Amino acid sequence: MCGIVVELTSFRIKTNHTTMKKSVLFLVALLMMVGTGKTIISNNPNNLESDSTLTIYCSPKLNSIVTAWANEYLKTNPYLIIEVENPEADKLLNFVESGHTLGFVSAIQSESYNRDDFQKILVGRDVIVPIINKSNPFLKRVFKNGISNGKLANVLENGNDLNWGALIGDKEEYPIHYYTINDNDIKLSVSNFLGMDEISIESIEMINVDDLIEVVQSDPHALGFCRITDIIDLENNSIIDNIEIMPIDKNENGELDYFENIYQDLESFSRGVWIGKYPQSLVTNIYSVYSRNSENNNEKAFLTWVLNDGQKLLTAFDYLELLTYETKSNISKLNTEYAVIDNPDYSYSGYRIILYVLSAFILVVIISSVFYFMKSKKLTSKHGEMEYPIAFSDASVSLSEGLFYDKTHTWAFMKKDGIVKIGIDDWLPQVTGSITGIRMKNTGETIKKGEIILSLIQDGKQLNIKAPVSGTIKEQNHKLSRNASLINISPYTEGWIYAIQPSNWLREIQFLFSADNYRLWLRDEFTRLKDFMALALRENSMVNNNVVYQEGGDFYRGFLKAYGPKMWEDFQSQFIETTI
Repeated sequence: MCGIVVELTSFRIKTNHTTMKKSVLFLVALLMMVGTGKTIISNNPNNLESDSTLTIYCSPKLNSIVTAWANEYLKTNPYLIIEVENPEADKLLNFVESGHTLGFVSAIQSESYNRDDFQKILVGRDVIVPIINKSNPFLKRVFKNGISNGKLANVLENGNDLNWGALIGDKEEYPIHYYTINDNDIKLSVSNFLGMDEISIESIEMINVDDLIEVVQSDPHALGFCRITDIIDLENNSIIDNIEIMPIDKNENGELDYFENIYQDLESFSRGVWIGKYPQSLVTNIYSVYSRNSENNNEKAFLTWVLNDGQKLLTAFDYLELLTYETKSNISKLNTEYAVIDNPDYSYSGYRIILYVLSAFILVVIISSVFYFMKSKKLTSKHGEMEYPIAFSDASVSLSEGLFYDKTHTWAFMKKDGIVKIGIDDWLPQVTGSITGIRMKNTGETIKKGEIILSLIQDGKQLNIKAPVSGTIKEQNHKLSRNASLINISPYTEGWIYAIQPSNWLREIQFLFSADNYRLWLRDEFTRLKDFMALALRENSMVNNNVVYQEGGDFYRGFLKAYGPKMWEDFQSQFIETTI
């Protein structure tokens, strides 16, 4: 087996993103000049075989970034040997299955790892964006209405009417100069986004991405697609001069709604991609995967480093870094502390210092809890009587026997006549507080499991709820239009949502929980909720007296009511869109 042993040399990442990419890619090229299939990277002077060997498997496309991570990681982990291999997809799955290796895969490959015995963690994104010139004659209209993929596809497909006026519904005709580059990944993403064959689109092909960006910067009529990393000014963490990301009207209603407007700055855009406000056809995630049975601390330590310092290398390889609160959340899943491979030998005095710090922390928590309890007693109701906050925990959530429960916090129950009633569980309204409004689908509409079926509203903030089962709506609960708080008061009886004629009941109930199993699952939801709030509050430097989290305390009913739309959107992403 051919291999190469590489002694590491330091390199500095420059602020110019093109120069930085070339520097890093040159280093990786040196690593790959000899041999194929395996790269052995070591700081061990004699390349001695030892127990400190870490084997990493990845798809060939990810080899460059994974090899760069390995090189940089070895600078702080001497004498570790890292083997990077690129097996075929099925073999990679078998290697990870063995429980003794770490893998990095693309989003398509990652579907094979959607199993309970695998841990899959997001480590980076490849995001394709449509770019236009800031001097575009219709810029204000474009940012007011957004451009849907359907409209864009229609205009690009009709080469004789390739103009901005046709795209936004204006009589004035300004030609669209559509520029492309010969990049298969970009072409595939754009083709999926538009729902058409990229080859059939009339375009002006540029030699490389730098030429594409340069021509878009100088041409007010230009439109092109590139990676978000290609237009980032690394020094200022912003979009480069004279370039705008063309806003996308994702729901195709002819206007850029509040929840779709993620294009104000780079941070808002990155956060919008994370939450799911940006078309998924233009986003390719890369994941780390490893067996939950693995006890290899080297793997977890390396992966923790990738989610910390390793993020800085992503841009050089055309990937977008994760947001800070994403990396913190992902690191918490690892259930391990960041550590170097050669474990230090702590002295007795070191343990004593740790003990002192831990004791001080516990003392602070106790004092804070007492102070908070005394403060909460001072809260009074409108009648001037003493009022205590009501604790919210897994024990306080009521469940009704005989119902089937879904991870989207909904329930379903089949009546004797075969009609199925569906509604919201007791957990969700205890998080949100009083529901002030509800938007429902109409009688006669068909719904599918996993699709949005209603919106819960509280003073302008909302959560979109998904269906636990499929069917046709036979009846709405009209009481909710007059009194939506019935969902809070009586979620399993008077607060039901729809009565439907099920279309796939026997199959779909196999994926639902009984009451006993659902209560066990809710315990994990409470753990996730504490982690979520701890990270969110720490990230935004917020202190809230309605939540005692992480230290073993409880939430208080309706605590999410105190937060704005941003927190509700994050909650939607983590607990409605994403389930574990």
